[in-house]
Amino acid sequence: MTTKTVVINENLPRFLGSADSITFSPVIFNKTGRDQSFDVNIVADNMTVKSPARTVYIKDSESYTVPFEATIADVPLSLSEPFFSKITLKAVAKDSGELDEVENTLPIIATSTKETVATVGKTSNSADEKIQLSSDIRKNGGSVVISYAASLLPNILSGIEYLKSFPYGCSEQRTSAIMPTVYLKQLYDSVKVPFDLKTKTVKEYIDQYQGYQERSLDTVIRGYLVEIKNFQRLNGGFGYWIDSQYDDYPLTISLVSALSEIQSIGYTPNDAMMERAIGYLKAKFYENKRPYCFDNKDCGWDTSVRLATIESILDNSSQDYEAYKMYKLLSFDKADSLTQVNQTRVLAKLLRINSISKEEKNTLRKLANEQIKSIVSNGLVYNPRGAFLGSSLAGSRLTATTRFIETLSIMGPDTLKEYGQITDQMERWIISQKQKDGSFGSTADTSNVVRALAHTMRATGELQDVNMQAKLSLDTSPIESIGIDQKNKLEVFSKVIGLDTLQNSSNLHLERTGQGNLYYDIAMDYQIPAKDVAARDEGFFVEQMYYDYDAYKSIGKAKDEEWLKYTDGIIDFKDLKYPKEIVTYLKPLESFTVGKLVYVYNRIITGEARDMVAFEGFIPSGSELVNPDLGTENVQNAQESIFEHEEFQNDRYFGTLRAIEA
Repeated sequence: MTTKTVVINENLPRFLGSADSITFSPVIFNKTGRDQSFDVNIVADNMTVKSPARTVYIKDSESYTVPFEATIADVPLSLSEPFFSKITLKAVAKDSGELDEVENTLPIIATSTKETVATVGKTSNSADEKIQLSSDIRKNGGSVVISYAASLLPNILSGIEYLKSFPYGCSEQRTSAIMPTVYLKQLYDSVKVPFDLKTKTVKEYIDQYQGYQERSLDTVIRGYLVEIKNFQRLNGGFGYWIDSQYDDYPLTISLVSALSEIQSIGYTPNDAMMERAIGYLKAKFYENKRPYCFDNKDCGWDTSVRLATIESILDNSSQDYEAYKMYKLLSFDKADSLTQVNQTRVLAKLLRINSISKEEKNTLRKLANEQIKSIVSNGLVYNPRGAFLGSSLAGSRLTATTRFIETLSIMGPDTLKEYGQITDQMERWIISQKQKDGSFGSTADTSNVVRALAHTMRATGELQDVNMQAKLSLDTSPIESIGIDQKNKLEVFSKVIGLDTLQNSSNLHLERTGQGNLYYDIAMDYQIPAKDVAARDEGFFVEQMYYDYDAYKSIGKAKDEEWLKYTDGIIDFKDLKYPKEIVTYLKPLESFTVGKLVYVYNRIITGEARDMVAFEGFIPSGSELVNPDLGTENVQNAQESIFEHEEFQNDRYFGTLRAIEA
């Protein structure tokens, strides 16, 4: 066995931040048996080191920390192409020539944020869109992406990409991420266009270590069906997390419907899991009592939730006559728009039950048609972007509107044709609600939009006779011309233009000749350094401070001791030295050294009660999270947390809470 006489402890962080300034602190150990000088140097790519070579004098059996100041390269935000820096540290004894050399590769995490602005449209002739570049836009790495097709697909594909990119594993997000693929498969099958799930691939987020991996859609769906069983609780309901103690009734409703949709494209969810889930839904429906409610007069679930339960049961089995019995137990006094929509959806699906008599079906059909007319007359709101349904009580406008146009498609082609102009206006409004990140709001809302538009495309039949020529030109110069017919009618065509090739003001012209409609989605994205991103007012105040951990524990101990004396009557309240919160008596840290244990204090304030709150806190480069729940951790490091589910990831802390008070 040999022992190194020169040893380098590289003391490197686990990752680097794009455009960050950092001081590397390798420690050189002299075990050569003599006092001497050492030449120490650092070689690294994707960064600039201020003084990469140093000479230091180290006595025998001692060590020396050699600081190297560096600036990391400014890497554009990219999920599919990770950036790395290979770092080589070398120390050579000047007298004896003994040396040590170490090499390490660190990932570079982008600290810039992609900002996206977009517009959407539809034309049966031609359309013009202005592209304006303000002086503060960074053109480097930015682009304008023009997506167009004979269907609404370009407007919903960005929503699909948004859903796939979520780096968290709750059951609702996993389901929302996978369902758009199911809806697309149904759409392709309806127009007899191949859509092979085994050959089509996506980049799926695996975890913080593996990142995004290429997988077939078939593999993703089969993996989901295996994993989702782990979220089911003993009573048959599903929880948001594998470690959730409680089931969630509305969540279980949506998951049962989703699993039924997956079954419709040829996959088989676990029979026992589905049977238990259906039993849970029926039990909850009949019990009709919200959790943590102690007011016997007003503890029942909203009618829209109970309607969704019936619909979910029918999605699983279209001939379940018990669903009809459950429907007849409901009362519809003072129903808002969303409740009316949900009632009509249930009526449309009840009409498929063979065991319901002809007379009863006629009554149900008449009521459904009356409901649709009432919704249009009383709930429809027009604005310059189109039309939407106002929802005064439960749910959002987006939820009510998307579910309504899907309800029309469930009622059949004749109903869709009768309300064709209204549907067109609603589609325009829905598309206008797309956010900068490509989503339509929450993961659930985004999934609902994709489902509704895909189902509507199937029902309208507008893709049956497509035969057109689509032409694009920029400032009168042709840039692309594509023929769209029966062979490629479900394809989405894209043209990417770099921002550095554009003038400050440009005109994009889109033209369609032939049969069919031309839908388009134009998105311009560019990078903004994280330090320049201003806080957005979303109704939360979040403050993050760093404190010396030893000082925090010291005051905490003293506070506990004097509080015990106070409760025992030994001292008065006025004698308390630390009556307030611990951090009140601490000075926040502006900087801290490697190896120091730091207490991170996050203060969250909201002006109103919030449900389903998620908190995400990124950690500084060079630091590591201490997970106090690990068995290897000192029990004295344990901290109280308000969050019910916690994840200590490679570069961030993530926690969720069912509800938070104002």
